[in-house]
Amino acid sequence: MLLTLLIPAVRAQGDAPVLHVGGGLVPGVGAYASFARPTLSLFTQEGALYADYTPTGERRLLVAVGVGGGVRVFRVADLLGQPTPPGLDLDAGVRLGPAFYFSLFEETAAGRARSFRVMFDPFARASLDLAGRRVFGEVGAQAPTFRGGLALSF
Repeated sequence: MLLTLLIPAVRAQGDAPVLHVGGGLVPGVGAYASFARPTLSLFTQEGALYADYTPTGERRLLVAVGVGGGVRVFRVADLLGQPTPPGLDLDAGVRLGPAFYFSLFEETAAGRARSFRVMFDPFARASLDLAGRRVFGEVGAQAPTFRGGLALSF
C-alpha cells in the first residue's frame, strides 16, 4: 500500500481524484474528509482528516490525519473478467498517521501523557451513484468508525 505513494499517478480514462466529505458515528459523532487519487487504475493514494467528539464519559475530542493507499477491488475484478455492478466502486486499504486526544474537561497528567498516538486505520469504502449524486459509506478502525457522505470528483 505504501508503494502507491511512491508511484507517479498514471490515470486511465475516467479516473479522477475524489474528495469524500461527510460525517461519522461511533464512538461519538464526528466529521470526516478524505482525498483519493487513482494510481495505475488499480490503486488509490489516500489522505484523510478525522474528528470525533465523545460527549459522554471522558468528553474528549479525537483529531487524526492519515495517509496511505488502497486497492480498487472492482477494477481488479474487471481485469480478471468478472462482471461488476455498474455505478458501484469498492476500495480497501490502510492509512497511517498521528492522532491527538483532547480532554475538554478535567485534564489530568495521565491524560496528557496519552494524548498522542500513532493511528492505524484499515478501511473499506463503497461509493455509489444515487439519484444523480455520488455517495459513499466507509468503515474503518479509526474513530469515527462508520463514515458516510458525498463523493465529489475533480
